Amino acid sequence: MYKILAFENGQPIILFLDSQKVYMYTANGGRIFSKGLLFNDVKKDFDVFSCKEKYVYYISTDNKIKLAVLNRDRFTEFLSIPMEDKEHNVEIVNVSPLMCQNELYIFYCNHNQNDGKYEIYYILSSSPNRSCLIERNIDTNKGFDVFQANDKIGLVLNSNHYYLSKDKQLIHINGAPNASPEISAMEKNIAELKSSLSDKSNQLIEIQKQLYDKNNEISNLKATQKHITEQYNELAEYAGKLQEELRKMRYM
Repeated sequence: MYKILAFENGQPIILFLDSQKVYMYTANGGRIFSKGLLFNDVKKDFDVFSCKEKYVYYISTDNKIKLAVLNRDRFTEFLSIPMEDKEHNVEIVNVSPLMCQNELYIFYCNHNQNDGKYEIYYILSSSPNRSCLIERNIDTNKGFDVFQANDKIGLVLNSNHYYLSKDKQLIHINGAPNASPEISAMEKNIAELKSSLSDKSNQLIEIQKQLYDKNNEISNLKATQKHITEQYNELAEYAGKLQEELRKMRYM
């Protein structure tokens, strides 16, 4: 698994994930140069974001939200948030990074295990020491997702759709009466996103089917190749024996 960014001068940065480790490479003059180990605690995968700054985001093996920013030619970690507070019996779930208007948002839900309630927060990469509360006392967090539409941030929660207002309030947009043009545009974008997701899912199923068929063809070809190789080896061995017999008969 690899991701590609670029330095300010346009030189490519290649980040390669191997198990829990991320290695950094650069490309110059058609050659690849290793810059060594970058992270060694990536839980599953990582993401890169490029705006005013260039960021790497991931969940660590010790269950922390991690953000690192590119400083000249190296990445420096500047955010590390534990996803579990055992003292207060609170855990962080549904972590969702999103780029919008040249700013990186990290959305997440606090789950209070004592009362089962959820709270939605976000952190800005430009002010990582401040968590901003969006909504509290939510009963469930099913289907939580965030997306960008018309330079605004939309949220999906429990099959309901919202957008984040300028004062960072959640505004419900499902069937809202007298909806403004920008809300209507966002609803249209949501419908388009759902349609696109459905189309992509169908394409994925078709591609998976084609891949399955091709894998079967490859398996059959490999079996045929193995059979032909075995026959060739048998014939070669038989021809060798015949040549040896002819040689003996010639000198008898």
